[in-house]
Amino acid sequence: MRRFHATALRLVTPLVAASAIVAGVVTSASATAVRASAEASNTNAYWAEYGYSAGRTAFNRAEMTLGAANVGNLLPAWAASVRASGTWSPAVTGAVYAEVDVGGVDSLGKLSVSTGKLLWSKPLRVLGPAAVKGLVLDGGLEASSPSTGATVWYDFVGAQMGPVTVDGSTAFTASDNHHVDAIDVTTGNVLWSDSYLAHGTPAVANGVVYQPANPGIVALSEATGALLWSARTVSSLPVVANGILYPTCGQALSGTNGAQVWQDTTHLFRTSAALAYSTLYCGADDGKLYALNAKTGAVRWSFTTGASFTGQTLAVANGVVYVPSADHNIYALDAGTGAELWHADVGAIANYAVVSHGALYVTANDDTLHAFRLPA
Repeated sequence: MRRFHATALRLVTPLVAASAIVAGVVTSASATAVRASAEASNTNAYWAEYGYSAGRTAFNRAEMTLGAANVGNLLPAWAASVRASGTWSPAVTGAVYAEVDVGGVDSLGKLSVSTGKLLWSKPLRVLGPAAVKGLVLDGGLEASSPSTGATVWYDFVGAQMGPVTVDGSTAFTASDNHHVDAIDVTTGNVLWSDSYLAHGTPAVANGVVYQPANPGIVALSEATGALLWSARTVSSLPVVANGILYPTCGQALSGTNGAQVWQDTTHLFRTSAALAYSTLYCGADDGKLYALNAKTGAVRWSFTTGASFTGQTLAVANGVVYVPSADHNIYALDAGTGAELWHADVGAIANYAVVSHGALYVTANDDTLHAFRLPA
């Protein structure tokens, strides 16, 4: 065991592999073969918004620096003070944008990707920033200059209920007035606004906005906000890709009409879903990460952590699943087999994982953001 006292991190080489493979194994080789498939709309290695892309798959398909062959060499790079315990994952482009505490005031902060140093901050309610189109969006809804933090435009549509979703030049957000709003990213103009008792955060794909709403989920035209269909289910962080909508980890619906494709009634899943390589990755209350066949829901493999999952957000990139755990570890698993490739102890409950340009970023419940990089 190698100890890093300065950052309170314990980096451990893998000792165990995944538990018994159940069915339909996707090997590392086959995972590599399907890596080029378009399972996320973003083609940039930057992690610019929550869930990486508008479909919320948490799959950085453009990441080619850090992967299964070298993830075991990751080392701690820096640790920075953020408001990580109750907020969403940071956005990472040429800098890291996250919620910080400045003199007891919740603020949006820009941190150096190299050192974690705070470059600027501004008082703002942060619920999952998006760094797109030369702007940083957050705060329900405000656009800031990435270089200075100065406000470019501000359009108060209500307090955000989750991270902003950006598809092309349009931002989508649900606010505390239960409206879902479509906003022009460049100008801040509201393109349309509709009330569907909206909550949570939407996913967008193929011209459709999938918005959690009471008592289920609604599918809206991306262009007009017109209702296409609705379904009764439970959802707050939907994921969509390849024509299938996942309102939660344990259910799949047709993205076209909302008809149920499959449902898992065996496990109690506690994480948002990550989707890559035709596999849905979900953490459950039994402390296991499950890899499910995205088309059928059948379990492909499982990996046992040391604690029940408590709402963590996963990340997938270049053949690796990154799993923040309540047992204080961040795990890197082979996406095809579930074999453990690496893990590190971050000293508190790990919440969110982001992979961007060869680096791994992990937020922990002690209000710390950890950055890991490969050796120089």
